[in-house]
Amino acid sequence: MIEIPPTRALFEGVADAWILGLSSSERPSRGVAGILDWHFKGLISRSLEAGIVSGAPGECGYLPITHQGRTLHLLLVGLGSTARTRTLPASTLEALEKNLETLGRSAWGVSLQDLGEETVRRIGKSLGSSQTEARLWISP
Repeated sequence: MIEIPPTRALFEGVADAWILGLSSSERPSRGVAGILDWHFKGLISRSLEAGIVSGAPGECGYLPITHQGRTLHLLLVGLGSTARTRTLPASTLEALEKNLETLGRSAWGVSLQDLGEETVRRIGKSLGSSQTEARLWISP
């Protein structure tokens, strides 16, 4: 696991996928989701407004974005209304682990500040047990 700023990880090709925590009660989104929403001109906010994702526990939504000829993969996970606890609800963690395996990306980014140490550790363990080699890039 290596620490790297999220925009560098995505835009410079270090990671082509990012796991973003979304609260069901905070608008606009904070943390890395808020930073990337700004970079993508409100795409995440529009997805929330349209009801595509809500930030509810157990939710795991996939949002592919084409940026400068590359497809970037965002996995939006629901934190519920208790986003400040920095832990994923068990139902969200289960959905996330299934999606990590299904999507099969080789380099994922995650924010330690947004999701918390225990969640990041579980994500790293999930990626380590997958059949394909995957790296996890952590944003402080």
